[in-house]
Amino acid sequence: MLLHFTEPMARALLFPIISKKSKIRIAALEAMGSVLECGIWKHNAFVFEILTGFKDPNSMPIKAFYEPMHNINYFASLIIDPSDRVREMFISCIGDWLTRLEDRWDHHARLVPYILSGLFDSNEEV
Repeated sequence: MLLHFTEPMARALLFPIISKKSKIRIAALEAMGSVLECGIWKHNAFVFEILTGFKDPNSMPIKAFYEPMHNINYFASLIIDPSDRVREMFISCIGDWLTRLEDRWDHHARLVPYILSGLFDSNEEV
């Protein structure tokens, strides 16, 4: 029943993902995993577009002509997070999403670069 609310619930978690406290960022990542299990196909695709800061070059909202628009790559901020625990949780979540989501094959192109970045992390445990 929450299928159509996947994107609004994910948008509600964007602010905690960039919180200053690492425990809040970790909890937001865990919650994002639960949200992604609620939605499939295009709903999860929209969520991953938001989280990676993707902007379709062939589609531009009218609002962009009058106001500046910013796309934030939340995943990029998590992969370079100063806290080792957050980076470890992020890599764990990405690996979990790549193996457990029903529509995981649609998201490989967006998620695999972050797994590869995790291989070269400064902390060996990550």
